[in-house]
Amino acid sequence: MGEEKLHLPKLASDGSNWITYRDHIQWSFKMRGLGNHLISNSILDEDLEAGDIGGYTPTQRWERGEVSASSLLDATIPDDVFRSIKDAESVKEVWDNLKALFEGKSRTILVDLGRKLQTTRCGEDNDVRAHFSKLVNLRDKLAALDRTVGNDEYVMVLIGSLPSCYDSPIDALTSSCDINNKDITPDAVIRSATREYEKRVLCKENKTQEEAFSAEADKKKKAKRRDIECFNCKKKGHIKAECWVKGGDKEGQGPKRSKDCDADKEKGKTNSKDRNKGKGKDSANAAQEESSDDESWAVIVAADDPSVEEE
Repeated sequence: MGEEKLHLPKLASDGSNWITYRDHIQWSFKMRGLGNHLISNSILDEDLEAGDIGGYTPTQRWERGEVSASSLLDATIPDDVFRSIKDAESVKEVWDNLKALFEGKSRTILVDLGRKLQTTRCGEDNDVRAHFSKLVNLRDKLAALDRTVGNDEYVMVLIGSLPSCYDSPIDALTSSCDINNKDITPDAVIRSATREYEKRVLCKENKTQEEAFSAEADKKKKAKRRDIECFNCKKKGHIKAECWVKGGDKEGQGPKRSKDCDADKEKGKTNSKDRNKGKGKDSANAAQEESSDDESWAVIVAADDPSVEEE
């Protein structure tokens, strides 16, 4: 009996596998001759009419069946669910309590799973294999709740969940099936999209390697260039054809250096001084002229006024 328990599914705490669990329990109890314990609290008339069997009376056989059936249920019910049915007096009462708990809940779970199956989407950079695995899991859960997703519907779900970057292989698959007059299968969609994803991953890895090699080559090239010595100025980092100093092929073509800027600044200061000097001379001349005018005016006034002359 202990080995047989292993073939029964464990009831999920949220009741997500209730349909599968229910069907397994009913079939297993029937095959063990315990099916009546799920539908009755007492011995059925047919058992009473059978009389003693194997040295056991009908009552004894019923009690033994209750023990076996309760053991099977106990092995498949999680602890948090057991707390809800522990006060039951018979196997039938336990079974009725389980149905009351999960029959309604399974419908809610069914709606939620169906919505997830229809709305789950794969991003352009997401792993399409993990995405398909998620959809397969949702489909299996729906099947466990007695909701079968047919191949045609599932194909539409798979194609609709892929990003636009997978349009090309999917279009090729669709055209091929149309030409050969074949139906598109879920496996064909999964294979086509998976190949495209693996090709994209490989191209991305190759591009990354090429960029790394290119960066390393540039680094080596720059390091080698730093060791080059110019034949003209004897400095490192360039050759004569790029040299800006006198004698180089690009003599005088380099950026303006700080000495030239300093020379321009000095020249500007000199011009400013000259302008200020000129202004000083002009001011002195103006003052001298003004002083001369005052003296002339004083002489004229003195000549006209005898009193001023005396003074």
